[in-house]
Amino acid sequence: MVIPSVVFLMSRSATLVADGLALNPTQRLALQTTFSNGSYGQIAADVEFQKSRRSLQGPIFVVGDPVYYWLADRRHAIVQRGWTLEYYFPEQWRAMAAEVDSPLPVYVFVSHD
Repeated sequence: MVIPSVVFLMSRSATLVADGLALNPTQRLALQTTFSNGSYGQIAADVEFQKSRRSLQGPIFVVGDPVYYWLADRRHAIVQRGWTLEYYFPEQWRAMAAEVDSPLPVYVFVSHD
């Protein structure tokens, strides 16, 4: 039981060293992308346009990984979360539809995994 934990920690430590100890933003993104099996880097690329002055300002709605909110530096447009839609009851779907309808989020992201 201890050996698998030690091997796991050594593997993670080796990845951290290989990514330059994640001392700058580029190295941190590489490390986070590695540890997330690529999804962190894909999400960062998906929301990159929101850093432009020409992007619409306001809250967003995400169907999928909530990391979109963090990397886009945007607030949630509604109270309901789109992380586990497959488990929603009918009344939750109705509540979400009403929330999304007024006011509309400026962007909607649908995770592709």
